[in-house]
Amino acid sequence: MKYSEFKAEVEKLGLHLGLFESYVDVFDKHGDTVSRVAKDVTMGIDTEYEEFLKLPQEQRAGLFDLLYEIAKTTLAEREEEKKYYLRLVTPPILKKQVSEYLRKSEYLEYYTTGLSKNTGDEKIKTIFTESEIAKMDITGFEKEEVNE
Repeated sequence: MKYSEFKAEVEKLGLHLGLFESYVDVFDKHGDTVSRVAKDVTMGIDTEYEEFLKLPQEQRAGLFDLLYEIAKTTLAEREEEKKYYLRLVTPPILKKQVSEYLRKSEYLEYYTTGLSKNTGDEKIKTIFTESEIAKMDITGFEKEEVNE
């Protein structure tokens, strides 16, 4: 389970998530901590909070199931994969031109370059994950991290 999935499920229970350097806290609607999951070890769960016991049984059971799922997930699998644009490396003489980015057309399964990162067309992919890039020959392109 990814932290983003965990957050979405926790919010469905009417609770909130706080991501910190070495742990993840779950808060109730008043901002009080109800539980904690370790980010530096697997199977590290803490429900020894008074506010956890105050949750209705159904909400507490649902939260506990989610805590168990995230806690048993390996640390690497909890993180989202980094995403990148692939920018064409241009020779110094052409630097004044607009940078071009690799695009993948979902229509015909081909690659091309374009002048911008965002095409506005969902069928034209311009963002690639680390695992997708590992399968590609990106000679002539450099990775530019996507900051969402």
